Amino acid sequence: SAARVRGNAIATIEGRRSALVEAARTLIREKGGSGFSMRELAAKAGVSYATPYNLLSSKTNLLTLVVQEEFALFRHKMNLMAPTSGLDRLLAIVDLLATHYADDQAFYFGFFAAAGTAGEGSLGPVLQEQARTLFRGLVQTAVADEDNTQNLDLFMLTDILLRTLRATVEAWYVAGWSTAHFQDVFAYSARVVLLP
Repeated sequence: SAARVRGNAIATIEGRRSALVEAARTLIREKGGSGFSMRELAAKAGVSYATPYNLLSSKTNLLTLVVQEEFALFRHKMNLMAPTSGLDRLLAIVDLLATHYADDQAFYFGFFAAAGTAGEGSLGPVLQEQARTLFRGLVQTAVADEDNTQNLDLFMLTDILLRTLRATVEAWYVAGWSTAHFQDVFAYSARVVLLP
Protein backbone atom coordinates (compact mmCIF):
# COMPACT_ATOMS: atom_id res chain seq x y z
CA SER A 1 0.00 0.00 0.00
CA ALA A 2 1.03 3.64 -0.42
CA ALA A 3 1.21 4.17 3.36
CA ARG A 4 3.60 1.23 3.71
CA VAL A 5 5.85 2.52 0.92
CA ARG A 6 5.86 5.97 2.56
CA GLY A 7 6.64 4.34 5.91
CA ASN A 8 9.57 2.44 4.40
CA ALA A 9 10.92 5.63 2.79
CA ILE A 10 10.71 7.47 6.09
CA ALA A 11 12.58 4.62 7.78
CA THR A 12 15.85 5.73 6.15
CA ILE A 13 17.73 8.85 7.12
CA GLU A 14 17.56 10.18 3.57
CA GLY A 15 13.87 9.33 3.45
CA ARG A 16 13.21 11.30 6.63
CA ARG A 17 15.30 14.20 5.36
CA SER A 18 13.34 14.22 2.08
CA ALA A 19 10.05 14.04 3.98
CA LEU A 20 11.11 17.04 6.07
CA VAL A 21 12.06 19.08 2.99
CA GLU A 22 8.78 18.22 1.26
CA ALA A 23 6.85 19.05 4.44
CA ALA A 24 8.68 22.40 4.64
CA ARG A 25 7.72 23.14 1.02
CA THR A 26 4.09 22.34 1.87
CA LEU A 27 4.14 24.52 5.00
CA ILE A 28 5.78 27.41 3.12
CA ARG A 29 2.97 27.11 0.56
CA GLU A 30 0.24 26.87 3.21
CA LYS A 31 1.53 29.53 5.61
CA GLY A 32 2.96 31.99 3.11
CA GLY A 33 6.48 31.86 4.51
CA SER A 34 8.70 30.13 7.00
CA GLY A 35 6.54 30.93 10.04
CA PHE A 36 6.00 27.34 11.08
CA SER A 37 7.33 25.47 14.07
CA MET A 38 9.58 22.45 13.99
CA ARG A 39 6.76 20.60 15.76
CA GLU A 40 4.40 21.44 12.87
CA LEU A 41 7.10 20.35 10.44
CA ALA A 42 7.57 16.99 12.17
CA ALA A 43 3.82 16.36 12.21
CA LYS A 44 3.47 17.26 8.53
CA ALA A 45 6.41 14.99 7.62
CA GLY A 46 5.11 12.09 9.72
CA VAL A 47 8.23 11.86 11.87
CA SER A 48 8.94 12.29 15.57
CA TYR A 49 9.28 15.76 17.04
CA ALA A 50 13.03 15.21 17.61
CA THR A 51 13.76 14.12 14.03
CA PRO A 52 14.12 17.61 12.49
CA TYR A 53 16.62 18.55 15.18
CA ASN A 54 18.49 15.25 15.01
CA LEU A 55 18.83 15.30 11.22
CA LEU A 56 19.11 19.02 10.49
CA SER A 57 19.80 20.69 13.86
CA SER A 58 18.04 23.94 12.92
CA LYS A 59 15.33 25.52 10.84
CA THR A 60 17.99 27.46 8.96
CA ASN A 61 19.63 24.19 7.86
CA LEU A 62 16.24 22.86 6.79
CA LEU A 63 15.48 25.95 4.72
CA THR A 64 18.95 25.80 3.19
CA LEU A 65 18.06 22.31 1.95
CA VAL A 66 14.77 23.63 0.55
CA VAL A 67 16.68 26.31 -1.40
CA GLN A 68 19.30 23.84 -2.63
CA GLU A 69 16.64 21.40 -3.82
CA GLU A 70 14.74 24.22 -5.47
CA PHE A 71 17.81 25.24 -7.46
CA ALA A 72 18.56 21.61 -8.33
CA LEU A 73 15.02 21.26 -9.70
CA PHE A 74 15.39 24.42 -11.77
CA ARG A 75 18.80 23.35 -13.10
CA HIS A 76 17.20 20.08 -14.21
CA LYS A 77 14.54 22.06 -16.10
CA MET A 78 17.31 24.17 -17.68
CA ASN A 79 19.08 21.02 -18.85
CA LEU A 80 15.92 19.92 -20.67
CA MET A 81 15.76 23.13 -22.71
CA ALA A 82 16.56 23.23 -26.39
CA PRO A 83 20.23 24.06 -26.86
CA THR A 84 20.95 27.76 -27.41
CA SER A 85 23.87 29.90 -26.41
CA GLY A 86 24.79 33.29 -25.06
CA LEU A 87 22.17 35.95 -24.64
CA ASP A 88 19.44 33.84 -26.27
CA ARG A 89 20.01 31.11 -23.66
CA LEU A 90 20.00 33.57 -20.77
CA LEU A 91 16.75 35.17 -21.93
CA ALA A 92 15.16 31.74 -22.48
CA ILE A 93 16.18 30.77 -18.93
CA VAL A 94 14.61 33.96 -17.56
CA ASP A 95 11.39 33.05 -19.41
CA LEU A 96 11.59 29.50 -18.01
CA LEU A 97 12.08 30.92 -14.52
CA ALA A 98 8.92 33.03 -14.83
CA THR A 99 6.96 29.93 -15.84
CA HIS A 100 8.60 27.93 -13.05
CA TYR A 101 7.43 30.51 -10.49
CA ALA A 102 3.95 30.77 -11.98
CA ASP A 103 3.48 26.98 -11.88
CA ASP A 104 3.51 27.02 -8.06
CA GLN A 105 2.55 30.57 -7.18
CA ALA A 106 1.58 29.84 -3.56
CA PHE A 107 4.94 28.24 -2.82
CA TYR A 108 6.96 31.05 -4.41
CA PHE A 109 4.99 33.78 -2.67
CA GLY A 110 5.85 32.09 0.65
CA PHE A 111 9.38 31.30 -0.51
CA PHE A 112 10.16 34.93 -1.34
CA ALA A 113 8.36 36.21 1.74
CA ALA A 114 10.67 33.98 3.81
CA ALA A 115 13.66 35.28 1.85
CA GLY A 116 12.80 38.81 2.90
CA THR A 117 12.70 38.10 6.62
CA ALA A 118 15.56 38.38 9.09
CA GLY A 119 16.68 35.90 11.71
CA GLU A 120 16.38 32.13 11.87
CA GLY A 121 14.38 30.82 8.98
CA SER A 122 15.47 33.54 6.57
CA LEU A 123 16.11 32.20 3.11
CA GLY A 124 17.64 35.47 1.90
CA PRO A 125 21.40 34.85 2.14
CA VAL A 126 21.21 31.27 0.87
CA LEU A 127 18.85 32.21 -1.95
CA GLN A 128 21.05 35.13 -2.99
CA GLU A 129 24.20 32.99 -3.14
CA GLN A 130 22.50 30.20 -5.09
CA ALA A 131 21.05 32.72 -7.58
CA ARG A 132 24.43 34.40 -8.05
CA THR A 133 26.09 31.06 -8.62
CA LEU A 134 23.49 30.06 -11.21
CA PHE A 135 23.32 33.35 -13.10
CA ARG A 136 26.94 34.58 -13.09
CA GLY A 137 28.06 31.95 -15.55
CA LEU A 138 25.04 32.58 -17.74
CA VAL A 139 25.64 36.34 -17.73
CA GLN A 140 29.35 35.83 -18.42
CA THR A 141 28.58 33.64 -21.45
CA ALA A 142 25.97 36.08 -22.74
CA VAL A 143 28.33 39.04 -22.40
CA ALA A 144 31.21 37.16 -24.03
CA ASP A 145 29.01 36.53 -27.08
CA GLU A 146 28.32 40.26 -27.54
CA ASP A 147 31.02 42.33 -29.25
CA ASN A 148 30.25 45.71 -27.66
CA THR A 149 30.08 44.70 -23.98
CA GLN A 150 33.76 44.15 -23.16
CA ASN A 151 33.89 46.71 -20.31
CA LEU A 152 30.97 45.46 -18.24
CA ASP A 153 31.41 44.40 -14.62
CA LEU A 154 29.87 40.92 -14.73
CA PHE A 155 29.29 40.70 -10.99
CA MET A 156 27.48 44.03 -10.95
CA LEU A 157 25.43 43.16 -14.05
CA THR A 158 24.42 39.82 -12.50
CA ASP A 159 23.41 41.49 -9.23
CA ILE A 160 21.39 44.16 -11.06
CA LEU A 161 19.62 41.48 -13.09
CA LEU A 162 18.82 39.48 -9.94
CA ARG A 163 17.59 42.57 -8.05
CA THR A 164 15.39 43.50 -11.01
CA LEU A 165 13.90 40.02 -11.21
CA ARG A 166 13.40 39.93 -7.43
CA ALA A 167 11.61 43.31 -7.50
CA THR A 168 9.34 42.01 -10.25
CA VAL A 169 8.44 38.94 -8.18
CA GLU A 170 7.73 41.17 -5.17
CA ALA A 171 5.50 43.42 -7.27
CA TRP A 172 3.65 40.34 -8.50
CA TYR A 173 2.59 39.24 -5.06
CA VAL A 174 2.17 42.69 -3.50
CA ALA A 175 0.21 44.22 -6.39
CA GLY A 176 -1.74 41.05 -7.15
CA TRP A 177 -0.82 40.93 -10.82
CA SER A 178 -2.20 38.18 -12.99
CA THR A 179 0.23 35.39 -13.82
CA ALA A 180 0.28 36.46 -17.48
CA HIS A 181 1.13 40.06 -16.54
CA PHE A 182 3.86 38.86 -14.18
CA GLN A 183 5.43 36.69 -16.88
CA ASP A 184 5.37 39.58 -19.38
CA VAL A 185 6.93 42.07 -16.94
CA PHE A 186 9.50 39.51 -15.74
CA ALA A 187 10.64 38.83 -19.31
CA TYR A 188 10.64 42.51 -20.27
CA SER A 189 12.55 43.64 -17.17
CA ALA A 190 15.34 41.12 -17.86
CA ARG A 191 15.59 42.34 -21.44
CA VAL A 192 15.83 45.97 -20.31
CA VAL A 193 18.81 45.06 -18.13
CA LEU A 194 20.54 42.77 -20.62
CA LEU A 195 19.95 44.02 -24.12
CA PRO A 196 22.43 46.58 -25.48
